Amino acid sequence: MESILLKANAKINWTLKVVGRREDGYHDLDMLLSSVTLYDRVRITRVPFKGIKLQTYGRFVLNGEKNIAYKAAERFYSELGERAACRIDIQKHIPVCAGMGGGSADAAAALYGLNELYGRPFSAGKLASLGAQLGADVPFMLCGGLARVRGIGEEITSLECPRSYQLLGVMPRMGASTRAVFSRFDMNQCGVFPDSGAAYEAILSGEIKELAERMGNSLEYVTASLCPEINLIKKELLKNGAAGAQMTGSGALVFGLFEDEQAVCSAAQALEKANLGRVYKFSTCLKGVELIYKH
Repeated sequence: MESILLKANAKINWTLKVVGRREDGYHDLDMLLSSVTLYDRVRITRVPFKGIKLQTYGRFVLNGEKNIAYKAAERFYSELGERAACRIDIQKHIPVCAGMGGGSADAAAALYGLNELYGRPFSAGKLASLGAQLGADVPFMLCGGLARVRGIGEEITSLECPRSYQLLGVMPRMGASTRAVFSRFDMNQCGVFPDSGAAYEAILSGEIKELAERMGNSLEYVTASLCPEINLIKKELLKNGAAGAQMTGSGALVFGLFEDEQAVCSAAQALEKANLGRVYKFSTCLKGVELIYKH
């Protein structure tokens, strides 16, 4: 049976600016996103029997038809016009309700992997279109790298990234519901509206301190009101050498930006002792989905 094993990389927000609320209830955003080396392992196997079988391994995850990767496979086969016949196994490492796009990463890997197994019947643009029907983050998770993302996630401009950045993430014990965060967001109460263009200029310059000054997340004040540990984690990261620290996405993971890997390792020890949540070391990378092997 033909099989493919993939890395489904997570993402972080260098910036997240809420531009406004649309008539359909969604919010227009302006974000600078980067793929990172924290990933789920997704194995997809073509099988001789009819249907989609999906199994996830990890805490607080959905199996079967409720999983977004299952829905991605359904969408792929529907567009292909063939009966579904695959097994998907997902080993979770990306924390749930973290704002790192873990579910969207798995859906992107499902679309990418099935496309590879069936001889690439769809273009990258078509896969992105299918992904957009599943979730706002899925198109970016397919292309990965560094990108400016606008609207509700459908407007993606891929950008050059001249270097990688060393990061340390801390996931509080309590996650955050995206829907709950956006429902509580109030433009009048938010004082953070980052400039994604300026943040990208800082990335091009390679100056970490300048990038730290340009980072920002309009949603952070909302999630921090629901999860007070967020502010404590930020303080600990800055206390232990981070040039900047903020929440990613709608939360609740907080990451710190560091000069080098040695600084990350030193801070990781301190944050583990602080016992504010699970600690993750990772860096930025250039792809959303990466091939481990195909046979």
